[in-house]
Amino acid sequence: MSSGYPLNRPVLISNSGIVASSWDFDVAETPIPNAPPGFSMPDVGDVYLADIEVNPRNSGGPVYLVDDASTIGVCVATQQAPVMDERGEHWKIEGRSLTYSSGLTVVVPSRYVTQLLEEGYKAEAG
Repeated sequence: MSSGYPLNRPVLISNSGIVASSWDFDVAETPIPNAPPGFSMPDVGDVYLADIEVNPRNSGGPVYLVDDASTIGVCVATQQAPVMDERGEHWKIEGRSLTYSSGLTVVVPSRYVTQLLEEGYKAEAG
């Protein structure tokens, strides 16, 4: 399950679903300091994909198990899918690709949240 205050709702909304994959990964291109423009390196991080529909403002909300309420991660994004026509070409509006929510949510595992909090505490304690 995930909980949050999506779409500017004033009440807590909970969505249920399942972990679709605990073996997915996210690759982001990270610029290399002092390298020429266009040079980058892959930054790979493991994430979960959950079959949970989330909306804007669910980001940062917990994803937890119903059985014992243990937090397994944090919602960070919904996986977008391109809208395509019958020829397989992407629909565009004013030059921008049109997308919709695939129903998959990117979830950062709890161990990274814990690690970030611990490192932040150490840095603050100095």
